[in-house]
Amino acid sequence: MWSKVLIFLQQLIQLLRNLRAWLWARLSPLLARLLAPFCRYEVETLKGRRLVWDFYPLVMAGFTLLFVAIIIYVIRFSYSSEGARYRAAAERVQREKRVQDLPLRGSILASDERPVAVTTPVYRLGLDFLSEPLKVLYAPLPTGKTHQDSLERAKYYTTRQELDYGLDRLAVLIDSIYDLKAHGLSRQQLKARWRKGLEQRKRGLPVINLDVSYQQYQILMASSPFAPKIIKNKRVPSLLSKMIISTERTKRIYPFGSLAYRTIGQLQPSGENNISKGKSGLELRYDYLLRGRIGSARRVYYGNSYRRIVDEPALDGADIVTNLDMDIQSIVEHALREQLQQLEAESGTVVLMEVKTGKIVAISNLEQVKRSPGTYSESVNMAMT
Repeated sequence: MWSKVLIFLQQLIQLLRNLRAWLWARLSPLLARLLAPFCRYEVETLKGRRLVWDFYPLVMAGFTLLFVAIIIYVIRFSYSSEGARYRAAAERVQREKRVQDLPLRGSILASDERPVAVTTPVYRLGLDFLSEPLKVLYAPLPTGKTHQDSLERAKYYTTRQELDYGLDRLAVLIDSIYDLKAHGLSRQQLKARWRKGLEQRKRGLPVINLDVSYQQYQILMASSPFAPKIIKNKRVPSLLSKMIISTERTKRIYPFGSLAYRTIGQLQPSGENNISKGKSGLELRYDYLLRGRIGSARRVYYGNSYRRIVDEPALDGADIVTNLDMDIQSIVEHALREQLQQLEAESGTVVLMEVKTGKIVAISNLEQVKRSPGTYSESVNMAMT
């Protein structure tokens, strides 16, 4: 039986070979006539002129047709419903955005160059519960018994365990920095809010509704659960470091509190061009020096993250040095408040000047607070009106 099958296969192979030879004998002259104008030309040799075949034009024509076919496919795909969906996603995620490069407002300094008004960066921190590492928690947990299903389950439980541990450590860290009891909060309340954000898949859920100073930000990023882990002598980013979203802004700080409050002045809320302007006192008088100049930048999506590219850097504001002596200012304000309370006066002003130079080293304006007899605060700069 097997010998008959073998003989049949040999005959079939021979038949196919004969068919191929017959087709080539019939078609080769036709192909030669078709390709001759493009691939055959005459050359001069020692033995005379003879025909030479050159398939380079044919190969180039094939590549050209392939390239044109790819372009047609891309154009058809771009204008299809699927292409429209991808275009919308690209516009939403990767579109370049023009932003401002804001300057740092200059500082106001006392006569000994201690800052009495200074701008410092502050941060607001948020947790992104839609970040890439957490997507495994939202996918259906496989119940099969294959090796891949086992790996998926192990990844799910490992990620969940690391997230729970990270949130516990974060609550302890926040409590050590802010003293949650002083703000009417507890670790349990924070963790409950974060876990609710996980259930609702929040993006940018505030870690805590308080500003984080630059020093505090550095401490947070260098501490567990944000600090990288060491695995096999390699630094591996922690899970929470991939979830954190930080928003930076600037804040005007007055280290001496209410001392010379009206003299130093205050700022208006950020308005036009997102830059603060002086509202009163020295902040208003020298606003043109303090505010600096706005630059320009671009916010682009690159490498699965947003990057800020500065085209024209901002010019930070200038610092100004005053003649104010904050030690004398404290003594003057304390003495004026005592006298006003003894006399039950409505208001009082003290201007302390250096006789030899005419420098004003302290100014205090105190006025009785309405509905609170015996309490005085700076309200109007009466010395200058």
